[in-house]
Amino acid sequence: MEENATKKRITDETKRLEYMLNGGDVTLKTLRTLSRETQQDILDYLRDCPLYEAVTAANKDYILDCGVAYGNEPTLLRLNDYKEFRL
Repeated sequence: MEENATKKRITDETKRLEYMLNGGDVTLKTLRTLSRETQQDILDYLRDCPLYEAVTAANKDYILDCGVAYGNEPTLLRLNDYKEFRL
């Protein structure tokens, strides 16, 4: 039981460190300058955002996502490019 808790703690700490190293420190510093109400409004907005959005442009269908599952860069892929993924 204690071993699982230790592994979870290490995983959580690793995620926090990755977040901070990838620009999270700037985000947190800026959020801390805002009122609690504004911070909560921003967090509520982010929680309500979709994980992806399907759009059509120039008669082509695309999926817009943050790219986290497929790399660190934002992605703009046609629906056909998502063959291996089920939405």
